Amino acid sequence: MFEQNLRQLKKLSHRNAIVDHILFAQAFKVSNRVSVILVFLLGGLLQTAIAEITVTQPSGSLIRVAQGQDFATYIMANPWDMQQPEDIILTESMDLVGETFADGVYSFVTGSNDNRFWTVFPGLIGAFRGLETGERYPISTDKYRYLSVKVRMRRSDGQPLEETQPFVARFFEDSDWQTTGNVGVTAGRRSTYEDWTVIEWDLADPGDLQPNSNIQWTDVPLVRGLRFNPTKNADVKVEIDWIRLTAESLTPSGPALEWENAAGSGPYEIVATDGEFVHVVASGVTGNQTEVDLRMLPSGEYQIGVTDGQSTDFAAATVAINDVPVLRMTVPDRKGDQSRAYGITETGNAWTSIDADDILDALGMTGIRYDNPVGSLTARPTGSDPRILFDTTVDIDTTHYRMLCYTLQVAGPRDIGLGSVARLFWGNNRPSLSTGKDIVVQEGLNEYCVGDLTDFPTEGTDEGWGGTVKYIRIDPHEFPVSDQCTQNPTPENCRDIRLDSFVLSPFHVVPGSIELQWESFDRDDDAIISLYYDTDLVPFNGNEGVIIENLAQSEAGGSFSWQTSAVPEGLYNILTVIDDGRNRTIRYATGPVQVVADSNEIIFQDRFE
Repeated sequence: MFEQNLRQLKKLSHRNAIVDHILFAQAFKVSNRVSVILVFLLGGLLQTAIAEITVTQPSGSLIRVAQGQDFATYIMANPWDMQQPEDIILTESMDLVGETFADGVYSFVTGSNDNRFWTVFPGLIGAFRGLETGERYPISTDKYRYLSVKVRMRRSDGQPLEETQPFVARFFEDSDWQTTGNVGVTAGRRSTYEDWTVIEWDLADPGDLQPNSNIQWTDVPLVRGLRFNPTKNADVKVEIDWIRLTAESLTPSGPALEWENAAGSGPYEIVATDGEFVHVVASGVTGNQTEVDLRMLPSGEYQIGVTDGQSTDFAAATVAINDVPVLRMTVPDRKGDQSRAYGITETGNAWTSIDADDILDALGMTGIRYDNPVGSLTARPTGSDPRILFDTTVDIDTTHYRMLCYTLQVAGPRDIGLGSVARLFWGNNRPSLSTGKDIVVQEGLNEYCVGDLTDFPTEGTDEGWGGTVKYIRIDPHEFPVSDQCTQNPTPENCRDIRLDSFVLSPFHVVPGSIELQWESFDRDDDAIISLYYDTDLVPFNGNEGVIIENLAQSEAGGSFSWQTSAVPEGLYNILTVIDDGRNRTIRYATGPVQVVADSNEIIFQDRFE
């Protein structure tokens, strides 16, 4: 690793055009903490040299510092660390072959010169966007601005690339970019990326955008799309270790660095390495001390050093960037209280699995079964308008039943233009139901949680979710019967459908108490958790009430019984805070709770009076 770091330091010197033959020396720490000077001469010239720069601070063995405030970690509760496929919107990737996630690395081979992937997707024009990351987690441009990516590239056969690759990021205010062309484009970062490299942009700096960028980062308050085009070439193997979008920090997120230089006075570059890459943290530094800003780097252990192109030295202390604590509420959430869903409460037959008694009509389909597997409706559509109308024996009170989740599969590959869209219909007159916006249907068996139906958009002037509703229907897709289905009637060719559940739920109602539940993560601390109830979604503006404060993560066990006898009736959002002393994340649960006076209220609402 050390030789690799020196090789990258050579590249840094070439990039800055310092001289053709530069001597670097790094203080290499051995087990007994004795510093050994290793000498490397560029251009094959062997000389005897001593590093003139000596880093004096930070000293000691290990220093822990806060991590920079990263958008994916703080807002989405899921850092883009490439540990799981959910870090990338895989359904929207284009011309990428063999996308895989292994050992914390996302990799693929580019299939054309128009390859791309997304971390935040804005959705499609005319479609329901409540399922998309961009709608649920828009990026505040006045807060987040520093974009960094750790990347490595090779030819698809494993050989080094011979020419540089222009890595570009694009950002979009919303889905309207598809017609307006309002796209922000970063300046290309060109390299062969033979070794792991961290590239970065200050998105708020026009100098880090291309001159022909249609919009500037600060032209819009929120960005709902973030897309990456790593190269303009095909047959390139690209590996992504992590992506970060960090906020402006009032104080540096690293230690104070001090050094001495007997032979010169700079300017200097400050570098950081984790053993796999060397990254320039700051350039053009003068004097002999600076506050190191490591906000663009994720948690881990790093060595920080100073170079002037003639000599290099690294601090004795290892700098450990803190692992950010994360908390995700599971009760309440956007699914609502599924134990009190419409099916089980009103009909006595839960729609958490589907049987014949749940369905009033299944039209435009043949071969309808409920036993393949048991608890699922499976069928083959006979045209482009399959319809499943539920047996709503009791009218739906839309003020009570507002949260909807369903589990659906449409066989075959996704093709939105041909019919990979589902529709929701509701109303009191079967021939003229209100029509919801298209819901994009992804490949495979997926759960779709649309959240609060009162916010669900409709077509034209159709009425939204309100009043009393007699009927509710789902149309699983809009594919016509294809020639392939006629000639070779496989599930994929015929776009067979499978519906596992259709759960229409109320908010979590709290008649005296509720067991709040969550998942929390912090690899290097026992964090402290505080919970609040809030009438809005603006943290700490004075509308909060305390549920519990300073609860040790290790003692909480992921739940807390909230007693609400002293809480005024009303609809509340649960505000969560988790703090490990270095980083503090603040998030709301994805669904509200409704506090009522006593158990009689819940009995009345469920019609068991």
